[in-house]
Amino acid sequence: MTTRPYCSTIAREAREPLAGTASHARGCVLFSYPKRMWARQALDSDGLPAELVTRFSRLAHEQDVVTRFVAHEGPWHERVEITLYPQGRRHRDVPLADAARLLETARPDEGEILTTPVIAVCTHGVRDRCCALFGLEIVHALRTHARGSEVEVREASHLGGDRFAPTAIVFPSGHTYGHLDPGDAGALIEAASGALPLAPRFRGSLWRDPLAQLADVAALAHAGRVSSEIDCIEDGASHATLRFAAEVEGRPLRFEVRCKRERRSVIGDCRNADAQRHGSISLWAIEHVETHG
Repeated sequence: MTTRPYCSTIAREAREPLAGTASHARGCVLFSYPKRMWARQALDSDGLPAELVTRFSRLAHEQDVVTRFVAHEGPWHERVEITLYPQGRRHRDVPLADAARLLETARPDEGEILTTPVIAVCTHGVRDRCCALFGLEIVHALRTHARGSEVEVREASHLGGDRFAPTAIVFPSGHTYGHLDPGDAGALIEAASGALPLAPRFRGSLWRDPLAQLADVAALAHAGRVSSEIDCIEDGASHATLRFAAEVEGRPLRFEVRCKRERRSVIGDCRNADAQRHGSISLWAIEHVETHG
């Protein structure tokens, strides 16, 4: 019997870099919906009102706000929970039929203020088997370590980058991780609670574009955080230089990061792994880092 390949295993073995591969958006809606009803494309899921699908699509195209489903917890009575970022506001017990109107009319200062960090882990098995198998392992490990902490762990729909499964996004920071291991659970809980991001698994922040994500990665390599605006100078289509300051061990450090565009051959998901079908993508990568005290 032939063993089916996992796209995540292929990417790990190829040592594909994680840096700068996080999705990018201006906002995010976490929408609770029964996992048994999720489709491969979340917005095709059973039972979603047409006006709600339209609203989600308009948010994406007009405001760069992405929607991610989280598994509904408890009995299903067609009442949902809607959490909005970067506002950090949660609307509980919303009738499904009213969800589209709420998303259209809710003001940024409406809803419950959410102070608890949320770790959303992709377990979207109907989309990719890596996410189901590896994602659920991380969920179980995180929930064990999260007991007694102020961190909420949720199963989520596709977060971007099946080949980096298991993947997770921490809110409100937007910090995105890939190729997580159950042994990372404790450190990820600490990172969600305010510690530095988990460097070996860090892909970048949802709230930053790919080049700015690389600035965060460069600072993190020195155990620091970006503390200034990022000045980006692009030299043609293939090179860029980032200049910024970071706080490293309580002191400012100036960075100059040379980046280049790379073309990579990847197997993006398990469907492509089954067909042994490679795709070609273009991504920014760090070429050289200089620091000045």
